[in-house]
Amino acid sequence: MTATRTIRPGMPVSELETPVLTIDMDAMERNLASMLGMLAGSGVGLRPHLKTAKSPALAQRMIDAGAVGICCAKLSEAEVMADAGIADILLTSEVAGPGTFDRLVALAQRLPGFKAVVDNHWAVAEIASRARARDIIVNLLIELDVHTHRSGQPTPEGTLALANIIRDTEGVRLIGVHGYAGHAQVRPLEDRQRLNGEAMALLSETVELLREHNHELAIVSGGGTGTAEMDVANGILNEVQAGSFLLMDTLYRDAGLQFENALRCRSTIISRPTPERAVCDAGGKTLSSDGGKAEVESHRGVRYTHGSDEHGSLAVDPTQLDRELNIGDTITLLPSHVCTTVNLHDQFVGVRNGVVEAVWPIATRGHVW
Repeated sequence: MTATRTIRPGMPVSELETPVLTIDMDAMERNLASMLGMLAGSGVGLRPHLKTAKSPALAQRMIDAGAVGICCAKLSEAEVMADAGIADILLTSEVAGPGTFDRLVALAQRLPGFKAVVDNHWAVAEIASRARARDIIVNLLIELDVHTHRSGQPTPEGTLALANIIRDTEGVRLIGVHGYAGHAQVRPLEDRQRLNGEAMALLSETVELLREHNHELAIVSGGGTGTAEMDVANGILNEVQAGSFLLMDTLYRDAGLQFENALRCRSTIISRPTPERAVCDAGGKTLSSDGGKAEVESHRGVRYTHGSDEHGSLAVDPTQLDRELNIGDTITLLPSHVCTTVNLHDQFVGVRNGVVEAVWPIATRGHVW
C-alpha cells in the first residue's frame, strides 16, 4: 500500500501534515516580477535554471511571464521538461558515458529549440555522428571556464579552436557561448562585483575573438541570481540563468539579495525533553545542510542546531521565547540552500493567505542522470 497524504486546494495551511515544503505565492510572484523588471528593456532575457525549482509547472509560469526558455543541469531533467511541453531548453552540463549522447541527440530531434554546452572535441564528434545518423543538426554552445574552475574551456584560444572544429563538423552548429560565474553568486556585494567582473572580462574577450574569426554567436548565456543586476549593467550577456531568485534561501538572503524568501518548511515539534531543547520532524532527509543550518523563522529564541536522519534538534532560550513551544506546535523554517533542499521532496504546496492554492509535483526530484 502506497503512503499518501491529503493535500488539496482550499484546505487551511494549519491542516498540512509535516514536514512539508510550502511556497508563499505572493512572495514568489513578486520575485518573478522583480527579476523581469530588472531585465526589462536591457536586451537580456531570463532563462531560469530549473535545477532549483525542478518543476515543469513553475517553469511554465516563468515562461508565461516572459522568460525566453529554461536551463536544465541534467539530461533527465530536460527530458521531463520536454515531456511537459517546454520547448526551449539549454542543457548546461556536459555529458559523457553510456547512452548519454544518444539521448541528447534524440532530445534535439524532438525539440528544435534544444541546445547543449560542450567543452571538448570528443563530445562534438560523438554528438555530430549521431546527429548525422538522424539527419539533424544539433545546436551547441561552448562552455568557457570563467574562473569557476569547473568544466569549460579555460582560455579564449582553446574556445576558438573548438569553435573552428564545430564549424568544420557536419551535424552540429555553434550558436553561442556559455560562461557561468558560479563562484561569484553567493558572496558579499564587493566580492560578487570583483569576481563577476573578472569572469565577464574573460567571457567578453572570448566573444570578441570568436566574432573576429567570423563565428556568429546568437546566445551569450550565463549569470545567476547573485549577479543578474550587474550582468545587465555590463552588457555582455544576452541571457541570465538565474534560478534561486524565485524561491530563495538564507544563503542568498545573507549575501544581500533583495528577493523574498518564498520557500519554507513547515515542521512539527515532536519532543520537548527540557526547557532548553526541542525536537522537530524535519531532519537531514528534509532540509539540506550543505549551505548551513536552516533558520527557525516562526519563533524567536529557537535555533536549529542540527538534523539527524529524521529529527531536527532545536536549541531553545526560554527567556527569549515570544510564545509557547509545545509538543504538537508547528514551526516554520527557512532552508539554507534551496536547490538541494527541493531535491529532497516530492511536491510543493503553494499557499496564499493561510490557504492551500496549488500543489505541484517536484517532477525532476532525483533526476541526476
